[in-house]
Amino acid sequence: MKTSDFSIVIPSRGRPSLNALLTSLQEAFSPPPRIIVVLDGVRGDTFLNLKREFPESEILPQAKPMGPSMARNRGLSRSRTAWTVFLDDDLSITPKWVQAISDFSPDKETVIAEGPTLVQKAVSSQQRQASEIDFEGGFGAGNLMVRTRTFREIGGFDMRYFKRPERLHFREDTDLGLRMLKVGKSAYLPDLICIHPAEETRDFWHLPRFARRYYFESYFLARNEDAREWIGGFIQKGRLRTRQTRGTLSLLIPPGYFFSLFFLPCLYLTLALHAVLAL
Repeated sequence: MKTSDFSIVIPSRGRPSLNALLTSLQEAFSPPPRIIVVLDGVRGDTFLNLKREFPESEILPQAKPMGPSMARNRGLSRSRTAWTVFLDDDLSITPKWVQAISDFSPDKETVIAEGPTLVQKAVSSQQRQASEIDFEGGFGAGNLMVRTRTFREIGGFDMRYFKRPERLHFREDTDLGLRMLKVGKSAYLPDLICIHPAEETRDFWHLPRFARRYYFESYFLARNEDAREWIGGFIQKGRLRTRQTRGTLSLLIPPGYFFSLFFLPCLYLTLALHAVLAL
């Protein structure tokens, strides 16, 4: 594809990695494609700084956090090209990624295409990697291409896969992919490679917050009659080579944290009190 055939949409929370991604995109293509950044719930001088540093890109402010589905839908509404590429702001592109887009020549039936996102391993206890395995399959929206017209026809990403107070989101990309497949074909591009770096964090509450996202699962299964066939179950693998064992077990983490933080101290205090009274 030529750069006039696609636009790039990046939903962002203003992370520092966004600047590096925009710089690499501008340097990778000549001329660069249209780049649309939607700042989701970002305040302060981030918008003005980005406008000044990247005047060729379209920067759209969004004061209230509405979630990645809303941000991507809004960004695609500004796309005027046959295809739209979605990228997450914490990814980095590779030379193969650039070449894969340039070589991409879809037929009329292809409406969605995806590539692998390789997860960088954590090298210390202060880092958290995005996943235990690389993102391959599942229509991950961090590295995804869609036919713009088809995306609009099916209504885009479902914005109900988001809870604003917790900024939780999950399954909106797989849901989109399954709906796109009802009207066309998908393509897997093995060289469309992005890198997802490990994140510096000391967040003790990451695991219970991560576990809560699986509460979207019931809505996802009800909305897509063939969802279980694709994502798998507690034991059996689905067509995406995944099973939901970890997701099911993750639902036990929030009550486990609650029990350990509140009930266990009370139990120990009660036992100690009994021991004192018995003296």
